[in-house]
Amino acid sequence: MKKILMIMTNITTSNMQNYLQEMAYEVIPWQASYGGNATIWAEELSAVLDSSYYGVFMYNYYPEFAQVCYEKKCYYVTWIVDNPHFSLWSSTVKYDTNRIFVFDKSQLEDLKKRGVERVYYLPLGADVEFFDKVDFQKGSFPADVSFVGSLYNEPSRNMFAQIVGLSPYIEGYLNALIQAQQKISENIIDKKTITPQIWDALKQCVNLVPDDAYDFPYEECFLSILQKEVTRRERCQAVTLLQELFDFKLYTGSSLEFNSKLKKESYVDYATEMPVVFRQSKVNINITVRSITSGIPLRALDIMACKGFLLSNYQKELAEYFEEDKECVFYYNLEDMAVKTDFYIRHDEERKQIALAGYEKVRKEFSLRRQLERMHQLLVSAE
Repeated sequence: MKKILMIMTNITTSNMQNYLQEMAYEVIPWQASYGGNATIWAEELSAVLDSSYYGVFMYNYYPEFAQVCYEKKCYYVTWIVDNPHFSLWSSTVKYDTNRIFVFDKSQLEDLKKRGVERVYYLPLGADVEFFDKVDFQKGSFPADVSFVGSLYNEPSRNMFAQIVGLSPYIEGYLNALIQAQQKISENIIDKKTITPQIWDALKQCVNLVPDDAYDFPYEECFLSILQKEVTRRERCQAVTLLQELFDFKLYTGSSLEFNSKLKKESYVDYATEMPVVFRQSKVNINITVRSITSGIPLRALDIMACKGFLLSNYQKELAEYFEEDKECVFYYNLEDMAVKTDFYIRHDEERKQIALAGYEKVRKEFSLRRQLERMHQLLVSAE
């Protein structure tokens, strides 16, 4: 039996240990005692690991942990849930002790181009069995339509608003690019859409100084800023429209200073309250962060795993694996989102059939148990 140290995160469900143990792993749950400091976490991890461990398993990639595993000669198994995930630009990413699983095909391609060999494609998994046991009668979260997530408008997260000193031409170009991106699903914000002249001007106005431990290019940082700004505008505009038209509930920790008429609900716990929101809302909106250029975000899978009705922006891999208008519904602009929200609020049977079909697809193909089994198979084949 292979011994694994499982590092707990805010999305690690209590069932995960059981699933891994059923695959003949001895699982030791571990919670770092010092929040927010990966260096101290790594020191604690180093004190725990010994030669008896097969490896460490966790969500997302920490270079400090990869270094410890490399030195201890055990595997560092990580499942990435974000794109971009800038820690993947660490030089440690090429260690032969790494086993990195990514959920976005474009992210896989980027890592392969950079010469990372021990990286594998694996869509995320929703813990259907965990959600099935939630008391969906507990609490009162009914709404015609709801959205759970960040609006990315806090000063610390809104990097685009902090750019000063650009010429009117360049500022206008960037705003036009953002507005154009909002109108189409295909990603157009890349290095080809930014001219050398604009790159030079940006480097004068945006002071991005990466850590010496990372080798990601300046361009990657700024493209992420633009993609986050597209998402911020899309989400702020969407929640404003939804609250004007429907019985809408917004669950966010973000500021609403951009619209004093907006209201928001209190924070909901991922394990106990969020599933109830998804089940009790007639329509659940998913607005994928634009930097996830093709992959299926966990939020979309979680909604369907709770038998919630999913109305999502078009996402390439979501459309690849799920049948449109039968297992989930896509919208293609804000007007389309409003029209489809109105339709499915008023058509209970169609909505319930789609929600049930989405649940069945996730249960069979994208459950956390199923995806961990696939991960196990990939790990065995990689040895």
